Amino acid sequence: MRTAITISLTRTERATLQRWRGAGGRRALRARIVLCAADGISNKAIAGELGTDPQTVGRWRARFAALRLDGIANEAPRSGRRPRVREQVETKILRMTKRRSGHCTPWSTRSLAQALGVNHMLVYRVWQEHGLSTGPA
Repeated sequence: MRTAITISLTRTERATLQRWRGAGGRRALRARIVLCAADGISNKAIAGELGTDPQTVGRWRARFAALRLDGIANEAPRSGRRPRVREQVETKILRMTKRRSGHCTPWSTRSLAQALGVNHMLVYRVWQEHGLSTGPA
């Protein structure tokens, strides 16, 4: 039977983890795992208490032991489609919004999205964030 890696925390690390624990999301789960591990609880018991599997607990325990807070602070890169560079697309959306469409009418989210080759919801969100009109005047 393998033994779990022993985790000991500094005061600063414990304070940071306790702050992260209350935030919610994936980082909060990781913080709870490390805090329980530092209290000497087994991976199986932590998994049962937090509703996850022992392999997940072991992975985050090991990553914390190797990289400390930096190891659990951010998401590791994942496979799949790379996200578009939003800043560049956002700049294009705002620039085109100031221009009129080919028929001298204001852009709709769908017509602008089609002209730029992006999803109309992205245009809508950018307009919302910048306080631009999203509907008929």
